[in-house]
Amino acid sequence: MWRIVFLVTVAALVLVSTPFVVSAVGAHKQPKAVASQQPTRTVEIQGFRYRPANITIKRGTRVRWINRDNAAHTVTANNGAFNSGLLRKGETFSRTFRTVGKRAYHCNPHPYMRGSVVVQR
Repeated sequence: MWRIVFLVTVAALVLVSTPFVVSAVGAHKQPKAVASQQPTRTVEIQGFRYRPANITIKRGTRVRWINRDNAAHTVTANNGAFNSGLLRKGETFSRTFRTVGKRAYHCNPHPYMRGSVVVQR
């Protein structure tokens, strides 16, 4: 009887520890993440507004929009160059702007929500 208890205990320990061993081995083989050197600006979607609605950035800057509202919103370029699709509360959308100029955008379900990104050199 003690052999069965011993074998069950050993088997349980192996099963419990296996994910940690696999995880440790897998983590060792994964390349290390490199911190992004790319500047990022954040626009919050809150109160059915983009906050800030209009931003000015340098070329190569990433803009990240995060929806803080309970309602779903989009970040849709007026010229169709980008579209986040519906963002639910807590979801984000990012885009890096590489060319100089003004990019106007809006929310598809709420077209009165408008914003712009002005990209400078």
